[in-house]
Amino acid sequence: MKREQPDLTDDRGQGRILIIDDDRDFTLSLVDILESRDYQVEVAHNASGGQEKAGSFDPQVALVDIRLGRESGINLVSRLKETNPDLLCVMMTAYAAMETAVEAIHEGAYDYLQKPLDMRYLLATLDRCFDKLRLESEKAEAETERERLRHLLQNITGSMPSALIALDLVGRVLFWNPAAEALTGQVASQVYGKSLWQTCPELSRYRDLFEQVLNQRQVAHRHREKWTTPSGTVYRDVDVFPLTVNDLEGVVLRLDDVTKRVRLEEMMLQSAKMASVGGLAAGVAHEINNPLGVMMQSAQMLQMIFDIERSRTRERLRAYDVNPAGLSRYLQERNISEYLEGIRTAGERAAKIVSDLLSFSRKSTSQPALYDLNVLVEQTLALAATDYDLKKKYDFRDIEISREFASDLPHVLCDGQQIQQVVLNLVRNAAHEMAKKKERLVHLPNAEEYQPRLMLRTSLVTKEPGHPEIDPDEQVVRLEVEDNGPGVAAEIQPQLFEPFFTTNEEGEGIGLGLWLCWSIVVDRHQGRIWGEPRAEGGARFVVELPVKSVW
Repeated sequence: MKREQPDLTDDRGQGRILIIDDDRDFTLSLVDILESRDYQVEVAHNASGGQEKAGSFDPQVALVDIRLGRESGINLVSRLKETNPDLLCVMMTAYAAMETAVEAIHEGAYDYLQKPLDMRYLLATLDRCFDKLRLESEKAEAETERERLRHLLQNITGSMPSALIALDLVGRVLFWNPAAEALTGQVASQVYGKSLWQTCPELSRYRDLFEQVLNQRQVAHRHREKWTTPSGTVYRDVDVFPLTVNDLEGVVLRLDDVTKRVRLEEMMLQSAKMASVGGLAAGVAHEINNPLGVMMQSAQMLQMIFDIERSRTRERLRAYDVNPAGLSRYLQERNISEYLEGIRTAGERAAKIVSDLLSFSRKSTSQPALYDLNVLVEQTLALAATDYDLKKKYDFRDIEISREFASDLPHVLCDGQQIQQVVLNLVRNAAHEMAKKKERLVHLPNAEEYQPRLMLRTSLVTKEPGHPEIDPDEQVVRLEVEDNGPGVAAEIQPQLFEPFFTTNEEGEGIGLGLWLCWSIVVDRHQGRIWGEPRAEGGARFVVELPVKSVW
């Protein structure tokens, strides 16, 4: 096993020297000289003693006589080097010969000195020995530090969520961290030294950035890039920057998955927009409430004035020489009563819209209570079952309704009436959309028979992947309302919950239903609501309410 390198300083007196020579007088004089230079010195007079001293003293330099009685100092050098490869052995002999010197160097000796020794040359040789040991020690320390930094860098890049890919000037892979393996599904050994564009065609979209960085030597960015994967849509930030290390040139690609951040930003923007637009809508509703009241009162007054059946009206008409019967025939011929009724009905409808806007713009004064979501949904379905609209041609009795209710749902702290309003709005919207699809299919030749279906599903959710706004330790109850209607187009999905946004024809609704759902779920109950298309066709609306709601 290789020994640790000795600690050396600039003071050569710290060096440890072992003298192995059978000439005792010579060793005594040599010890005096070396100790005067502050070297630590030990002496052995035979091969076995030299090996023993080398084990206990741990010398850095050994001065070994070539002849140790009947033993060979050259053979001893090879044995000493086996136990301490870093030991520098300097051979000493009074019988100088080229063959002997070559043999000694071959067995691992560092240098070769001829007796009688020239002390100046000996000390210079020792200086070289300790300089060499010092340089080797510093080199080993530097290598150890480089290795430590290399492992540290590997640990850092291996722990990073960012995918890091280093490429040379022609696009061959130089570095590939674990996040890049997770992104592409290919391990480093499969791509090292190969063209990135060929081994990972899905990354070819960044080839233009690669060329741009090589040409301009400046960092290039591409943020919130949309990727379509088998598991859904994800977003990534891409940074490409030049790489220059010694004589190696190339680029580094860094890819970060920012899907969670993008979704959170979108939700925050949507929440801010909904709050501001909702407040504006409530303000507008408040401002039009007074003139709307005047209009409705005027319509009611005109109905009373032209009500010929009232005796008081007939008396006043005669007082002004007006024939009540003739006026009645005139009013009927001109449909004045129907016009007035239309004004009053439209006014009442507008007043109801204003009332709803004002109601939902104020904080609820009702006290929340614990409710079983399954029970609230069942009660709402019972109410919806009586809903029938001849004009819109839908009837809940024609809809096949399925239920998948979790049996162990915890109760939710909420306003039960408001949550029922949410469920009712969602199932009514679904019924309307399925009725429109059925009506459209009726007029298509060879269309398959269409059966409207509605699925309501409840479950307990601990955390939904990809939505960091939900506390991992916070449980939520989820309600899913699915239909097999025409579905939700991708381009209108971001606008679903905006006030007054509607896909209905004029007169079929003003687009407040889903906004009110959003206001109840998000603003009042700190929950979440969203809509999405179903892979099988149709739409799915999801409502999530925290079990421990902050009211």
